[in-house]
Amino acid sequence: MLEQNTLTAKEFCALHVSVGFVPLDEEQVADALRGSLVTFKYVENGRTLGVGRVVGDGARSTVTVGLMAATGKEPFYERLGFNVRPNAHQGSGMQRFLTTDSPV
Repeated sequence: MLEQNTLTAKEFCALHVSVGFVPLDEEQVADALRGSLVTFKYVENGRTLGVGRVVGDGARSTVTVGLMAATGKEPFYERLGFNVRPNAHQGSGMQRFLTTDSPV
């Protein structure tokens, strides 16, 4: 189930470590979440499997940042056009660049 604006710093930090990233300062993450326009998390069977947040100027420009998904969920994102990392140029994660002519 996708939830909006319920993501906690503790959940974000736990997922961050579970995918092999270095631990984060929970208070710093809490500050970042408070500064977000909106946060999202995907929960399945009581477990947070994916998170993301949108930041921006509140008027015109927004950016989706901090996207993470539990290990093993990569095929879902590949079907949506995301590229798996690491690759020759970037570290672990997934990415998708959008332009004005990109299909959504």
